[in-house]
Amino acid sequence: FLLMVLIIFGIVFELPMVSVVLNRLGLLKVSWMKAGRRVVIVVIFVIAALITPPDIVSQITVAVPVILL
Repeated sequence: FLLMVLIIFGIVFELPMVSVVLNRLGLLKVSWMKAGRRVVIVVIFVIAALITPPDIVSQITVAVPVILL
């Protein structure tokens, strides 16, 4: 369980770097990210619910830092 949670957190915290790289390559624009912010927040919570154990604390622990990043 602990190893799975650490791997999930490691992958989740790499997502901001992925968005920066995609932005530099021209595949992801800042205006698109600003326009789709509400949808992305919902998607982040759905993905957090799928990758974490059935526990609301784990879901929030994964989702909130990703939203802040």
